[in-house]
Amino acid sequence: GTRSGGAMPKPPAGFVLDDQGRCIAAASKRIVTIIDDANNRPLECIIRRVFSSTQDHECLLLCPVDMPVQVLKSTNFSGWIAVDDDQIKQIIPSVAYALARVHMHFVESGFCYTA
Repeated sequence: GTRSGGAMPKPPAGFVLDDQGRCIAAASKRIVTIIDDANNRPLECIIRRVFSSTQDHECLLLCPVDMPVQVLKSTNFSGWIAVDDDQIKQIIPSVAYALARVHMHFVESGFCYTA
């Protein structure tokens, strides 16, 4: 079908559309790696959008390639709370094993844990 009512929306980063909205090109490099200054670990991300800020800086909207995960523990009374970083270090083998049982891999990425 044809679109009415004005210009086509801007496509996701890395894609080029023709006047009818068909994808005519896709960038081969849509993944960037950012480094967490706190621990020097990488986090691979997909570029979802490229846009300009109000100060006219080029900005990227990134989404981690792997799924971010949060480790929680039961309080037995009030539900679940996040496990703090020191406790996570002690239970990483158990977390990795639990994820491996469902065919996932625990990764200590920059900025967050991913699977």
